[in-house]
Amino acid sequence: MENQDIKRDKIIEVATKRFAHYGHSKTTMNEIADDLSMSKALLYYYFPDKSALYFAVLEQLFDAHAAEIKREIEYASSSTDALGIYLRKRHEFIKKYYILLEFNKSFSREGFAQKRAQFASIREKEKSFLTSILNQGIKSGEFKITDPLQTEELIFDALLGLRLVVLEYNNSPQPDDELFNLILEKQQMLSELIIKGLKG
Repeated sequence: MENQDIKRDKIIEVATKRFAHYGHSKTTMNEIADDLSMSKALLYYYFPDKSALYFAVLEQLFDAHAAEIKREIEYASSSTDALGIYLRKRHEFIKKYYILLEFNKSFSREGFAQKRAQFASIREKEKSFLTSILNQGIKSGEFKITDPLQTEELIFDALLGLRLVVLEYNNSPQPDDELFNLILEKQQMLSELIIKGLKG
């Protein structure tokens, strides 16, 4: 690996820790440069602004998350088991990086629109696993559905909505372990209903 790649990876590693602890809005490039004992000018050589660094962090995290899911579902005995693994790993990932993932609160409406393509790219990576599981379930005859893409969107929206509702009802912008466990419990119950429905 070239020296520039090593430095870039080190920047992403250090930035991940700070973004995960403080979030996008409360992290500055000065702080990241200080953590690295690097000049701010050199940091900007690798990443032109904080958003560019933030999206590099997101992409690396999601790539690692996707690789972990892929490894686990390869040993799944059925599409039902693969779906259960996907949902569990997704919940663990959100719990671990919740502060970092609340990027939608860190950008203005205009800023969010400008970054829409990058958000969409990350979203597509996540969608691909769920769609693949559903397609495999259809192929094996395990799932009785006609439109896996529409089903994927429905599952994703339902899981997101459930999390938001639990947080809203408990008036908690940042959930603790107890709330996360409640969210997981409800998502598991929902998953069981979804799987029963997919099996027809």
